[in-house]
Amino acid sequence: MCHDNASSSPAANASRVTQEIQFRSEDGFPVNGYFAALDAQVGASCIVLVHDVFGASDFYRQLADRYADRGLPCLLIDVYSRYPAIDVTDTAQVTARRRGLEQHLAILDCVAAGVWLRSRGAQRVTIIGFCLGGTLSILAPARVGFDASVVFYGLPRRRGERTALEPISPLDDRVFGRVPMLGFWGDRDEVVGVENVVEFDRLLTAEGVPHEFHLVPGLPHSYLTFTPGDAAYDVSLSSFVRSCDFSLNATVQMKPGP
Repeated sequence: MCHDNASSSPAANASRVTQEIQFRSEDGFPVNGYFAALDAQVGASCIVLVHDVFGASDFYRQLADRYADRGLPCLLIDVYSRYPAIDVTDTAQVTARRRGLEQHLAILDCVAAGVWLRSRGAQRVTIIGFCLGGTLSILAPARVGFDASVVFYGLPRRRGERTALEPISPLDDRVFGRVPMLGFWGDRDEVVGVENVVEFDRLLTAEGVPHEFHLVPGLPHSYLTFTPGDAAYDVSLSSFVRSCDFSLNATVQMKPGP
């Protein structure tokens, strides 16, 4: 699994209010979501959170709680809302569902989540995604509605052949948002391919897109953890805090590219 549900839970917070919600996508389909905020209030700066290939697991609900506790109301969306539930411990089922995901509908659902937040008073919306969700966090801001994006090990280049369900590869088709972008990858990420991150960095620079990419030394795909004692614990906290700061003020820190 990309992220283990056994990761340590966030501390209890009496002010945090969470709720399961539904909102309508652009085509009218009801999309499932999990909303977390302090005192149930939508603040000026909010987050749309997009999960990995396995779905909107407890890890991501807890991550939404963590963002809410930092003053960032967070809407975790389920991009598999349109598809039957599966056994996520069965690799074949996970692979089949991922291959059946319609890319353009997933993008519509991400955009609709931002619309839901803005309809409740959000002035700034940042999309944050992981793996599958990280790729959607590159693609969705190509449409209107997002002020910034944070990419945790998303794929700038598609793995495998172009299909009718997944026609767009951000790097190959030059489809990505022109909003400030923050990105994190382990430099041993064999799923994404570090060479693709380097090429994407160069493309964004040439296109004048403000961005800040971090290649974390010695770590593979899906490194984020909140369990003390894990090898990536310290750098995970640093990445998380940077994503919070960026969501509040999407100013890139100028640094050498990856």
